[in-house]
Amino acid sequence: KKKKNERRKKKTGAMSLNLRSDMFAEPFSSEEFVERTARSTRSFHGIGAEDEDLFEPAALLETFESTIKQLWDLYAETGEDITKLQEVVHDRENDTKKTMEELEDTLQVAFSRLQGLTADIGHVASKTVHVGDQLETVDKKRGRSAEAITLIAHLEAFEHADERELLPPFDDMDEHLYEAADTIQKLSFAMTELPPDQYISARDRIHEHLLVIESRLQTRFVTCDDTETMQRCAHTLFPFKQYGQCVETFIQTFIKNEFAVTGAMDVYRAILVTCHRAKEVIYKVFRSPQNIMLSFAQEIVRSQLGSHIEVVLESLDNTAFLDRLHAEFSRAKEMTHQLATSFDIGLDVHSEDKLVRSVFNEPLENYIAREEKNIHGAFDTILTQFYESVNHPQWAMRLELAKSGKSKTHTEESTDPEETLLSHDVTLTMIQEAKTAIQRCHDLAQRSDLADWVYRIFRKLLEALCIEHLEYAIDLAIEQLPPKKPKTAPQSNFLAVVKDVNSITYILQKLFWEVILPNIKSSLSVYPACVSRKNEILERLEGKLAAGLDRHLQSVVAYLQLLLSKEQKKSDFKPPEDAMAAVMNGPCTSACQSVVRYLAQEAKAISSCLNGKNLELVSRELGVRFHRVLLDHIKQMTFNTLGGMLLTRDLTEYEKVMELFKDDLVLDLFVTLRELSAVTIVKPEHVRQLCEEGRLAQLERSTIMSFLQLRTDFKSAKLAQYFK
Repeated sequence: KKKKNERRKKKTGAMSLNLRSDMFAEPFSSEEFVERTARSTRSFHGIGAEDEDLFEPAALLETFESTIKQLWDLYAETGEDITKLQEVVHDRENDTKKTMEELEDTLQVAFSRLQGLTADIGHVASKTVHVGDQLETVDKKRGRSAEAITLIAHLEAFEHADERELLPPFDDMDEHLYEAADTIQKLSFAMTELPPDQYISARDRIHEHLLVIESRLQTRFVTCDDTETMQRCAHTLFPFKQYGQCVETFIQTFIKNEFAVTGAMDVYRAILVTCHRAKEVIYKVFRSPQNIMLSFAQEIVRSQLGSHIEVVLESLDNTAFLDRLHAEFSRAKEMTHQLATSFDIGLDVHSEDKLVRSVFNEPLENYIAREEKNIHGAFDTILTQFYESVNHPQWAMRLELAKSGKSKTHTEESTDPEETLLSHDVTLTMIQEAKTAIQRCHDLAQRSDLADWVYRIFRKLLEALCIEHLEYAIDLAIEQLPPKKPKTAPQSNFLAVVKDVNSITYILQKLFWEVILPNIKSSLSVYPACVSRKNEILERLEGKLAAGLDRHLQSVVAYLQLLLSKEQKKSDFKPPEDAMAAVMNGPCTSACQSVVRYLAQEAKAISSCLNGKNLELVSRELGVRFHRVLLDHIKQMTFNTLGGMLLTRDLTEYEKVMELFKDDLVLDLFVTLRELSAVTIVKPEHVRQLCEEGRLAQLERSTIMSFLQLRTDFKSAKLAQYFK
C-alpha cells in the first residue's frame, strides 16, 4: 500500500480527455461515456483492476469537472460550425434558385421551338403521304392499263385463234400453268362484263381453257408430294369454282390414306392422331385453314365414327345396345370437345352436340322406346326372381293371366301370413335401374326431349314398384286380415306391411326430389303431369293402407270386446262384504289382465311399425275405440263398494297400458274414467262434494248419473236426489 500511495502522489492534477464531435455519433450512450471516463481516471492515477478497494473521489471529481468544461467548449465550437454551415447552405440555395429560374426560361423557349418544329414535321408528313397516294394511284392506273392491254391482246388472240397462235403463257400451259390460270381467271371475269353477242368464239375458247386449267391444277394438286406445290396449286385454285372440290378431294384422300395406316388403332384415338397430322398439312397448304380444319373434323367424325358405331351396335341385345350406345356417345362427345379445344376449329358447345348427334342420329331415333322396353323387362325380372326366392308362385300365375288379358280374384291367392312380400333390396335394385336409365336419358336426350324421357322412365318405375310390388303386397295383406269379429287373438302382418310401404315410399320420394325433379322442372307440361301421376298412385296406396288399418283396428277392438264379455263376470264387481282383505291385496280382474296383456303387445307392434302422423292417428283411434268399448262394458255391470274398488284398480291398469300409446287425448279419457269410477266407492253423503271437484266438475250430470246408477245402493241410498 505504501508503494501504491507513493505512485498516486506522483500523478496529481486532472486528467485531460481529447474530445471530438465525431465521438458522440449515434448510437451514443451517456452512461457508457461516464463509465469510460471513470475507468480512464483510475488508469491515469495508476489504479489497476486488482485495486478495487482504492477510490480517489477528488481525482474523479476533478476529472469530471474538466470533462464537463471540455464538453461546453466542444458544444460552443460545434454551434459555431453549424452557424457557418447554415450560412453556406443558404448562399448555395439562393444560387440554385437563380440557376433554376434561368433554366426554366430557357426550357420555355426550347419547348415553344419544339412545338413549331413538330407542326412543321406534321405538315411535311401530310404532304408526303398525299404525294405518295397520288404516285400509288398513278402506278395502279398504269398497272391496270398495262394489264388491260395484255388482256385485250389475249382476247383478240382467242377470238382469232384459227388464224394466229395464242400468246404466252397459253402456248405452253404445262410450263406456265400458274400464270395461265391467273390470266384465264381474269379473262373469264372480263367476259362477264361484255355483251353476250360479242366475242362469242373467244368466250367459248376461254371457257374451254378454263376447264382444262382447273383440271390440270387439280391433278397436279392430287399427284404432287411436296407441300409447296400443293400450296401453290391450292392458292391458284382459290378463285376457281373447283376449289371446293379440291378441298373435298384432299380431305377424303387424306382420311383414306391415314386410316389405312392406323386401321388397328382405336377409332377415337385414330381420329385425333389423323387430325393432328392433317393440321400440319392444312395450315401450310390452304388459305383460311381454320375453315378447312373444321370441314376435315366434321368429315372424319361422320365417316369413320359413323361406320364404327354402325358396326359395334349391330347384333346386340337391348340391354347391351343401350349400354354400348351410352358409352360410345359419351366417348364421342369427349373426343369432339377435345377436337374443338385442341385445334381451334370454331366449334361451340351447341355445334359439338350437333356434330355428335349427326353420327348417332339413327340409333337415337328409337332410343326411348328401347329404354322403356329394357327397363320394363328389368323390373319384371327383378320381381319374378324375388317372388320365386320367397316361394310365391302366384306371381307367375298373375303374370300369365295378365298377358292373356284375364283378371284374377284375390281369393285364389294365398301366402304365408308372416311374409310381407315386400323387399328393400328389390326397391333399391329397381331404383338403381331407373337411375341408370335416367342418366342415359340425361346424356343422350336433347334438351327439348329430356323431361319427357325422364317422366316415361319414372312412370315405368311407379307402375312396377308402387303397383306391381307395393299395391300387390297391400292387397294380399288386406285379404289376410282377420275377420271383423275374431274368436281368437288377431294375427296379421299388416302393420309390418305398412312399415315397409312407408319406408319404400320414402326412398321413392327421395329419388323424385334428388333425380327426377331437376330433370323435369323446366317443362311446363311434363312437371305437373309427373307430380300428378306420382301423387295419384301414392294416394291410392295411402287409401288402401288406411282401409287396412281400419280393418285391423276393428278386429283388435272386437277381440278386446270379446275378452271383456267372455272373461268378465257380473259377480266380479259384487264381492261379499267379508272379502275386503282379498280385494285390497289381490290382483285386478282376469278380464283386465287379458286385455292389458294384449294391448301391451299391440302397442309394441304399432310403435315398432308406424311412425310420425300414422303412429299418432292409429294410437289415438285405437285408444278412443277401446275407451268406448270399455265404457259400454262398465255400464253393463253393477258395483258395490268393494266392486267399485276393483273397478278403480282395473281402470288404473288400463290407464297404465294406455300410456304406452303416448297420446294425451287417450290418456286424458282414461284418467277421467278412473276418476269417474270413484262415484261407485264414496259414501252417499259425499257424492255431491266429489262431483264438484276435479275433472268430475267438468262432466255432464247425465254422465255422472249413468255411473251412479251402477251402484247397488243407488235406490236405497236415494242418490238421485243429490242432482235435483
